[in-house]
Amino acid sequence: MEPEVVKEPEVAIVGGGITGTVAATTLARLLPGARITLFDQGRGLGGRASHRRVDDGEVVAPWARSSMAFDHGCQFFQGGDAEFREKILDPWLAAGLAAEWQGKFAGAGDFFGIGSETVYVGVGGMHTVTAGAAQMLECNHSNFVARCGVRVGAVARAGDRWALSGVGGEAAIHDSKLKSSDVEAARAAAALGEFDAVVVTDASAAQESWHRASAGLPE
Repeated sequence: MEPEVVKEPEVAIVGGGITGTVAATTLARLLPGARITLFDQGRGLGGRASHRRVDDGEVVAPWARSSMAFDHGCQFFQGGDAEFREKILDPWLAAGLAAEWQGKFAGAGDFFGIGSETVYVGVGGMHTVTAGAAQMLECNHSNFVARCGVRVGAVARAGDRWALSGVGGEAAIHDSKLKSSDVEAARAAAALGEFDAVVVTDASAAQESWHRASAGLPE
């Protein structure tokens, strides 16, 4: 009798911020054979930990030359959870992706844990954490792929699987110069594949009203 062939699961993760990259890292560890696709609408990974680069008054790609660069979302993160530190944070620290924040706030008081708990930042910008984590996955998990600049617009049942559709290019980017009505019309235009499971990491997707700063999913 021929041995039964066990098909490795295909998993889509919507949202390439810290939560999305941590989810991908955890799945790769728990399911080494899984095929994992990480979707993010941005020019690069980051989500709320995005790092903006500007040159001559225009936003440029993460790898392009810039005259100004800054974090414009999450400024730091905490690492108090023992499992998170062991499985996620310690490898980031060892790889030089993150470091303990050494700055000081003037005055008294607690600001989101600063002053009472050690906090961490991405080395060279918060986007380093997400982009670096994805690079580590690409090196260590051959079935992982990150698809930036892709907005997931819809998820629908396809038999016992989930079919994703969406849009790429200018319509995918949240600060696109296209009209919102054009983005709305385009966002479910193209098939992105079928998956055994979908992990949605963008909190905006759970809200009743969809907005362009989300990973792309409506309610």
